[in-house]
Amino acid sequence: MPFLCKSAVVTYFNEVEVLGNIMVKKQTLENALAEIEVMLDAMLLGRSSGNLLDEDSFPLELTSIAKKMNRLDINFAEAQQFTKEIAHGNLNTNIPSKTNYIAGHSKEIHSQLSSFCWSIEQLMEGKMVSKLNYPGELFDSYNNLIGKVSAIFANAETAAPKWGDTVTSWRYHQILSAINQLRIMIIEVSARGEIVFANPLARTVFENIDVMPYNHPPSHHKALLKYLCSFEGCLDNIDTVQLSPKKFPAFYEVYEEDTNDWYKITSDLVKLTDGSAGLLHMIDNISEWKNMERQLELFATIDSLTSAYTRKAGIQKLQELFDQRSDHTHCFAFVDIDELKEINDKFGHNEGDFAIKSISRILLSTIQAKDFLIRYGGDEFLILFTDCPEDKAQEAIKRMYKQLEHINTSLEKEYTLAFSAGITMMTPEIPDMDTLISIADQRMYQNKMKRKHAAEK
Repeated sequence: MPFLCKSAVVTYFNEVEVLGNIMVKKQTLENALAEIEVMLDAMLLGRSSGNLLDEDSFPLELTSIAKKMNRLDINFAEAQQFTKEIAHGNLNTNIPSKTNYIAGHSKEIHSQLSSFCWSIEQLMEGKMVSKLNYPGELFDSYNNLIGKVSAIFANAETAAPKWGDTVTSWRYHQILSAINQLRIMIIEVSARGEIVFANPLARTVFENIDVMPYNHPPSHHKALLKYLCSFEGCLDNIDTVQLSPKKFPAFYEVYEEDTNDWYKITSDLVKLTDGSAGLLHMIDNISEWKNMERQLELFATIDSLTSAYTRKAGIQKLQELFDQRSDHTHCFAFVDIDELKEINDKFGHNEGDFAIKSISRILLSTIQAKDFLIRYGGDEFLILFTDCPEDKAQEAIKRMYKQLEHINTSLEKEYTLAFSAGITMMTPEIPDMDTLISIADQRMYQNKMKRKHAAEK
């Protein structure tokens, strides 16, 4: 499982103000709820509020709701504008993002009307198209028209054409029309490396694909076309009787760095009745699936309460750094929240969770992007300081204590947030990770006792 350093959760923490000012700038609960109600009233009237909530000024317990309300308002406005464009007959408009589920039905209508318009244009050019498998009176009338037109061509010649020849077969038209309705890209390439067919989606993605030399791809979609070009020459010596080399069908995934898209490609050989051979590439954009996969990895790697690494994922990362201890200067800290059990018992587990989240935010806001925070237990954290000497790690811990003092001054709580930390270097002399954790744990306990005795005096 790939590891995500601190930058993997930076989106979350960028939306949380500097902890030193976290309480003095918060709105009252009443004002925050009033702003949410104004936004909801606007939506009930069928319009966006036009003003996003200031998430940073919301009370901690409503921050998550404020973020969701802002996302809802943005999606609502995007869906409303999209629907307005469709109602005015403009299909050439920006389509809402894949994660905008409010616009789901509008996007479905847009897709159906786009297919309908394309089919009408093809019909006007004298080309045959297939019926559209959509419900409703509009498409029933269209399909009746196509049925009558198809009867005219029922006796057309049925021989399959050669590569690049004009298609006149009604049956072949039906096949091509079916391909054109697929929501994946279809590209046919001749044995000479020429693109001889591309369905509408492929033409949209690859501009000027008909005039583009196959071996000179444009500046965009480099990775995708590099894959297509990798088959150049593979058909030169193919026996026209046996068109099933071991390498086909070929399955591949391609990542386009410029567009941040993932594609799944299935490539196979095809043979026409005249004996000529070609390649058929079926290309599906799987970016949404990949994003979901990454989200699942993130959920499995990051602790939901603290946004630190989970114990399992963190120990794997610790092992990686521990194995590098001969060549790098890594530092390790064991952190324990003080008196968490007393907070839970006296004030409830909600307050206990608040204490855990507050301290984890302090730790995360202080360490660098290359460092790692791990939730080792209920009230225990591990900090991995990468390429960091012990004195620098000590300075980071001191900065954490300063933030903690400021938070305790600002909070109106009946308890005090506190934690203890112990630091050790990952040196070659330490035989294993258990010993490393034990050393840091012992130093943490010694520091905890010193602070406790100092407080009692």
